[in-house]
Amino acid sequence: MATPPIDLNERRRQDALIGLGVLDTLPEPVFDAITSAAAEACGVPIALVSLVDADRQWFKSNIGLPGVEQTSRDVAFCDHAIRGSELLEVPSAEHDARFAANPLVTGEPHIRFYAGAPIELPGGERVGTVCVIDREPRQLTQAQRALLVGLGRVASAALVDRQRQLALSRQVAVSEARYRAIVEDQSELISLASPDGVLSFVNQAYARHYGTPAEQMVGRRLLDFVAAADRAAVASRLEDLVAGREIAKSVNRTRASTGDERWVEWTNRPLVDEAGRCTAIHSVGRDVTEQHLAELRLREALHEKDTLLKEVYHRVKNNLQLVQSLLNLQHRGTADASAQAALADSARRIRAMALVHEKLYQSHSLASITLGAYARELLRHIGEAASTAARGIEIRADIADVHAPLDAAIPFGLLLNELVFNALEHAFEGRSAGRVDVSLDLQEGVPLLRVQDDGAGLEPGFSCSQATGMGLHLAMSLATQLGGSLQARAGRAGGAEFIVPLPGLVRQAG
Repeated sequence: MATPPIDLNERRRQDALIGLGVLDTLPEPVFDAITSAAAEACGVPIALVSLVDADRQWFKSNIGLPGVEQTSRDVAFCDHAIRGSELLEVPSAEHDARFAANPLVTGEPHIRFYAGAPIELPGGERVGTVCVIDREPRQLTQAQRALLVGLGRVASAALVDRQRQLALSRQVAVSEARYRAIVEDQSELISLASPDGVLSFVNQAYARHYGTPAEQMVGRRLLDFVAAADRAAVASRLEDLVAGREIAKSVNRTRASTGDERWVEWTNRPLVDEAGRCTAIHSVGRDVTEQHLAELRLREALHEKDTLLKEVYHRVKNNLQLVQSLLNLQHRGTADASAQAALADSARRIRAMALVHEKLYQSHSLASITLGAYARELLRHIGEAASTAARGIEIRADIADVHAPLDAAIPFGLLLNELVFNALEHAFEGRSAGRVDVSLDLQEGVPLLRVQDDGAGLEPGFSCSQATGMGLHLAMSLATQLGGSLQARAGRAGGAEFIVPLPGLVRQAG
């Protein structure tokens, strides 16, 4: 087995991979969608998103090798693929000197065909591949090669997006920790004053704050130490306190010992005699200037985070739309019917993911999207792609306004895409009209998705688990990711009905 030479930039490449913070993390929908699209478009049983570490290749997403999370780097085909910027295709590993003796060829999983597109980061570091594998020799079509290269770019954009979101989360966490430290470490200022505001007692923290010995402050009006701009408001609040005899909280600026204005938060309590008359004002204050400034900095940081997230969502959406355009071009340029179908399926799945990022970019919160608006627009795109108007087929939607974050919205969109397209493809053969009803509502707090058609119906004894098509298999996997199980039954008015509870939408959104 031939061993490739060591790349002089290997250290920089490994540092970039480690910096992504993705190794040994849980599966994520966007990478699973990439491998699903690759496997289906190329017609192979195995597809991987493989990241090449120092001495291993680790699989972020894995279709076709259940239970295998990684392999040694010295037997990894992907280690060869990342040595160049072009797609590496091995039509027959048995007859390739580099791989003929490879234990992955001579033993399980008996690789005969391999094709891997490098995942290249913006800095030029090739950290892994999107690859497809078969147990029989074969060659990809030009359209399939272009698709695999495009999916490699999508994987790169997804990794960069993920890294940026992790960095933003760490920045916000640091800001919040600093904020808590500022609030919790303040010393309290304590004073007593007469009802007309003359000080009779101050503690040392109070005196230090104002830079005046405590004994020199007694007998002076507390308003003397309030910033001129706030004196009238403070005087009015003290009058209300004496008259109302209730605890009051307030914040005002004071003149500190340095001459600077400082923000102090006060809790003022009236002390009353047996007749209920106010005899003194007890005040506890703490300097909240740093907290006030930290809140301003935190608001600025959150604004910056929102701006960065908008840019990330916008760029990921554009990258996905670019891949969709490439797939559409390949679709129009190929005469092979099976390739056309695979390219069309991949294009609409990528469109479903791109639409999530578009909605997040347009959202005010950036943390979640409203599934009602998203689903209706996705169904409109599906209808246009399937020419429903020309076929006399109507798609009706009744979608509750459930809010879902990115990691729930993407699998939901892909699931909806598969179920509706399945109905449009199989339910209305030989018919000039039909209807597909889509609903999402809450059943005892759990979102329930229904896709029902009035078409030809299901074959007797049909079960989702026995389905042979990639679409329904992908739908079952997506339903499982969202905590549900896909079920099929005959519709009440004929046709077929697919039902799936999605508790993961609510759990992840919360």
